[in-house]
Amino acid sequence: MLAPASTGPARAVAEVGARAVARFDGDGELHVRWIFLLLVSRAAGILWADRGGELPDRLALFAAGAAGSILLALSRSLGFDLVPGRRRALALAVVHVVVAILSFDLGHEALSHAFEQAQADAQRVAELDPTAIRLVDARVTVRRATGFGEEVELVDVKGRAQDERVPARLTLAIPEGPSRAERLLWPGARVRVGVAIAPLRPPRNPGSPDREHAAARQGLVARARLVKPDWVVELLPAGEPASQLALALARLRRAISEAVRERLAALDSRQEGAPGAGLVRALALGDRRGLSDETRRSFRQLGLAHLISVSGLHIGFVALPAAWGVARARALRRPRSRPVLGFATPVAAGCLAAGIYAGLTGATVPALRASLLFALFGIARTLRLSIPAATALAGIALALLWADAALLFDAGALFSFTACAALIAGGIWGARSRRGLAVLGDPLRASLAVSVGMLPLVELYGLPRALASPLVNAVAIPWAGLVVLPCALGASGLALLLPDGMGDEALALLLLPAGGLEQAAAWTADRLPTAWIGEDLPGRLAWPWALTIGGLAFVRLRRGDLVAPAAAWLALSWLGIAPWHEPPLAEPLPRVVFFDVGQADAALVQSRDAAWLIDSGPGAADGSGGTTILRALRALGVERLDVLAITHGDLDHRGGALRILSVVNVGELLLPARASGDPALAALAEAARARGVDVRWSAAGERVGGPGPGSFAAEVLWPPAAEVDTTSIWAGRARNDASLVLRLEVGHQRFLFTGDISAEVEDQLLVGGSALRAEVLKVAHHGSRQASSPRFLAAVAPEFVVLSAPCGAGRGLPSPPALARLAASGARLGWTGRNGAIVVSGGSEGAAPLGMRYWGGERRCVPPLRREGVAVWEMR
Repeated sequence: MLAPASTGPARAVAEVGARAVARFDGDGELHVRWIFLLLVSRAAGILWADRGGELPDRLALFAAGAAGSILLALSRSLGFDLVPGRRRALALAVVHVVVAILSFDLGHEALSHAFEQAQADAQRVAELDPTAIRLVDARVTVRRATGFGEEVELVDVKGRAQDERVPARLTLAIPEGPSRAERLLWPGARVRVGVAIAPLRPPRNPGSPDREHAAARQGLVARARLVKPDWVVELLPAGEPASQLALALARLRRAISEAVRERLAALDSRQEGAPGAGLVRALALGDRRGLSDETRRSFRQLGLAHLISVSGLHIGFVALPAAWGVARARALRRPRSRPVLGFATPVAAGCLAAGIYAGLTGATVPALRASLLFALFGIARTLRLSIPAATALAGIALALLWADAALLFDAGALFSFTACAALIAGGIWGARSRRGLAVLGDPLRASLAVSVGMLPLVELYGLPRALASPLVNAVAIPWAGLVVLPCALGASGLALLLPDGMGDEALALLLLPAGGLEQAAAWTADRLPTAWIGEDLPGRLAWPWALTIGGLAFVRLRRGDLVAPAAAWLALSWLGIAPWHEPPLAEPLPRVVFFDVGQADAALVQSRDAAWLIDSGPGAADGSGGTTILRALRALGVERLDVLAITHGDLDHRGGALRILSVVNVGELLLPARASGDPALAALAEAARARGVDVRWSAAGERVGGPGPGSFAAEVLWPPAAEVDTTSIWAGRARNDASLVLRLEVGHQRFLFTGDISAEVEDQLLVGGSALRAEVLKVAHHGSRQASSPRFLAAVAPEFVVLSAPCGAGRGLPSPPALARLAASGARLGWTGRNGAIVVSGGSEGAAPLGMRYWGGERRCVPPLRREGVAVWEMR
């Protein structure tokens, strides 16, 4: 309801607003239908554009808009716009339809423009030589952390050469270590950089989202690589206050973060440990670089990963004290000031503090959402307006979506707004406060509401669903919000204000709650059963049933019930929601799928009754890799692996193994015997045994698997069984040369997997008389210069060769000489970076001939390089 303000200008503003609302809607109530109408219609237009849908004739839309405007004008002259009745209802219905159509059109236009820009940039980048060095001027907009370091987005990109056409937007990776790039590339900066520009070509696999399409939503189709880390020059700003403010905030943020890090590191050295320092930096400053692998793992398994992102709790703990402090100071100085205007100054102070803090912590969507909500509710309080929580949330969502149409597909934005919507739907946000023992159920009710509400997003993004999440969050969120976060903010403030060596006792005391939370999370994750700690188990419940159960859970939550929502959550999280079904592979079983995992290896050998995975793709050292492979296994219907074979200990071959062992039922882990002293493989073997998986260290001459309906067997050709000095086998090139070499017979066709062996190992296989003949060869070491010798290719005599490497040869792989040798062999080349995931099937008795098909369309990977008379990029 709308209530007039007390006195003065604020009252006049409120009364004008009340009259406007009453004139338009017929009463003094602030209806929400216009906000939701605009939000839903704009989102629908964006979705329609994303699916490639076209709009009807624009003249029809403009005619509908003009007709609605004329009808509204005539209604005023006829005198029925303020008179309740059918005519007024009809007029408002027409206006609603017109507004919805125009909002749909504008949403469609916003995203279509990004796609048009992306298409134009794609044509430009296709004409460029990806190896040429270019000088470009650009403005930095975003700097973010990735799994492999940091990267920035460059906009308004212009080539320095005359008439040079370059993409208007680029992504640029920042090299690790101190450099001019690390120091100068901050949001808001205008820079001149020396780069090589290549198309943006993410991997393409079954079960994975179309990342190329996702990048095109933001107008991104190209990436840049710095020629040298110091080839960056900062240009003088041309009178752009917004850019200068963004640059100042970004540099201030890094300076604060580094100062806090150095202060806590000094405390760690003096006191022999400062537990919780990394979590304090993550909570207070949004800097996650100091988090340990154990903390990341345990928070992820328990469903607590949201705690380490800046959200509404953080904004509240900064904005509310600032507003309260200004209000108290004003009350002491002017105790008889007018209440409305007196409240405006504290609100402005809180909004300013919230905005600065959001900017210093990276201006993420959750932080922006919380800051805007604080400002909106503060203004409403100043004007004595009552705004429903749903209206406020929808209005903020509409404003952000109007500013950036691509936010409709942003994971952070979706999770943030879905969590708030779940709290509103469950009756937790906006409900009257409760007293007595009943208030103890509120954290659990809130946790259940958020867990149930976000489960569809969790399933869509392939994240783990933790059975224990509501209970753990019901305890962790109050502790983190009321104790850990204030202490983290206080510790960061002390670390900045006090000189080194002063106040160490107070600083250590403020770190204790964060350290306790880390230890409690690790202890809980290690002791809960696997099914309770958020492992990536496949979903089985159909979406209509899941949505029905979730809806009933929210109905019971609004009535104060906890038992029925808890039972609904247990059912939903235990069964999971079945993934959207993609078109099945047309290739019959048995088949071999070589996944597109960049400069890494992963291949699935699949029959009706058996499945092997040879290598597990890339991943970080903390064992968090494997998401792409898990999604692909689900999409291909694989729930059990008879054998997981890791050819050697490099992360690009074992990066996803730990997670796969945790999620998928694996019968046997196959490892190279000559690498038994490799610490990485030894740790993997220990983790497999702890999960009840048989571990086998295999050497040349052994046979794995056996005869049986629908099964297949493998000969181990390398490494030899002879013992070697285990102190050096995992270092440098020796680690690659200890790779497993397997020859599998699949449906009467032979597949040779060669790991990362070099030409010397290939020669030893030839000298040793190994049976190398195979119809399909997985090329060794991603097509390096030291592999796939002509003699070896002649001995194998493959019909098809498969190269697992990215498109563009950013790290020199595949090498042009290796590509030329493969072309000279006469075999048909399948290149994951060029073709996406590769499926080889057929050749069995009564089946189609052996064939190779691709998951994605063909890309032009390299410029026409001619070695030994072969046009490399034209190879098939």
